Amino acid sequence: MNSSAKKVHSLLIAFLILSGLLALGLFIAGWYYVYGVSSNMSKIRTESIYLNKQADQLSNLEIKYRKIAVNENMIYESIPKDKAVSSFIADVELVAQKNALKTIESVVGNQKAGGKVVNPDLSQLITKGDYYELPIKFTFSGSYNNFTALVSDITKLRRISSISGLDIKKDNANTNGLTDNVIASINLSIYIKK
Repeated sequence: MNSSAKKVHSLLIAFLILSGLLALGLFIAGWYYVYGVSSNMSKIRTESIYLNKQADQLSNLEIKYRKIAVNENMIYESIPKDKAVSSFIADVELVAQKNALKTIESVVGNQKAGGKVVNPDLSQLITKGDYYELPIKFTFSGSYNNFTALVSDITKLRRISSISGLDIKKDNANTNGLTDNVIASINLSIYIKK
């Protein structure tokens, strides 16, 4: 081989080697790129699953929050700031009437209520942390069974109250021939926010 053929041969070999190295370089770069994309896709899928779970938990928390907010509003409505008690007394008397009981008297604190209490004597308010407690005593006449139904219905009223005592006596002035007539008193307390 002459020298120019050797040079061309050397150039061809160099070109083939460079082409091979370039192809190998592109192959390795492409492999790293594909591996990197695949790895990133895997990370993205994992993060997507995690974020979807977080979104579901957030939705559940929002639902729980709404339920708590509704319950909180019900509690605030059940323990009003308003010190007027006539609506509660009217509710109890209406429940008594529904249960065929006659209301003999209502006593708010130390004040007897003949009908509606417009300005009750609130000197009997008992301070209990963030709220006041106001004792009320009701006296009814009627059948024992109706009185027990009344006690059950009082616990279902919207305003929170607690029963602190019951006094049940046989009604000796029974004029209508019923044998289970009683005169019954119920002591309870209602709550007022400060």
